[in-house]
Amino acid sequence: MFHIFSCNSKTILKCYLPELDGHKIYFQVFGNPNGKPILNFHGGPGAKSKFKYVKCCDLKKYKVIIFDQRGCGNSEFKDLFYKNTTQDTINDAKRILDYLNIKEKVILFGGSWGATLALLFAEKYHELVDKMIVSQTFLARKKDVDWLYKDSKMFYPDIIEKLSPYLINTNKDLKILLKQSNTKINKTVKYLTNYDHQIGKLKINIDKEINDRTYNYFKVYMHYYIQNYFIKENEILDNIDKIKNIPTLIVGNRLDFCTPIEQAYTLHKAMPKSTLHIIDSFGHGSKKQNKLLPKLIKEFL
Repeated sequence: MFHIFSCNSKTILKCYLPELDGHKIYFQVFGNPNGKPILNFHGGPGAKSKFKYVKCCDLKKYKVIIFDQRGCGNSEFKDLFYKNTTQDTINDAKRILDYLNIKEKVILFGGSWGATLALLFAEKYHELVDKMIVSQTFLARKKDVDWLYKDSKMFYPDIIEKLSPYLINTNKDLKILLKQSNTKINKTVKYLTNYDHQIGKLKINIDKEINDRTYNYFKVYMHYYIQNYFIKENEILDNIDKIKNIPTLIVGNRLDFCTPIEQAYTLHKAMPKSTLHIIDSFGHGSKKQNKLLPKLIKEFL
């Protein structure tokens, strides 16, 4: 079932892919129906697609596709964790292109976890990719994963000490937690997600109240986190030869404490045809980056 309607200069399609593995993937298409396709991967894992990434692109020139990954946003599921892996998400992205009968090469666009997925998609389907735009690069190596709740204690030893009793490291830990009292679950979700979302600030409030959507985000995020994001150690860089000649725009903030800029720099050095823009700002997806990104994308494309 889908709907198509016009809104100013944007043609919008809202649709679900046919159900697969108990999951119905929700996606939208914006812009010029005959334009060059841009496929966007949202962050997380556990977040949802956002229109702000659509606005980064010239909708008179491009056809921008966004979708909610398994268990996220408006996508529907029978079992949140069943067949919910990185490989399944990449497969869903390919199914969207097939469903829309897109035959030409596409531009990939993703930030943070979305950057990880864009790179992995390109390595699997490099013949389908024309260019890439990645921001807040997350390579998902062990040291990148360990940084958030372990090595960042170099800057937040007091916060990490408070978080330590609530850390989840195995699938068993997650299953046990979800059977606990609401009080235990609430504090765990509150502490871990607040730290994830605020790291990089001088003052972090891990006791900040959260909304209902945060619980689903937390479940999906932890499902991926404890499984090393369902990819092999150093998988992206080990397969970089497949995509090293794809023109790629890499954007990051100098003081991004969630996905430190070393990852963007390492990716850039491994891709001769990439362009790296380090923005003199802080935070994960800063206001300055959000303001500059449309300009950088326009110049790149």
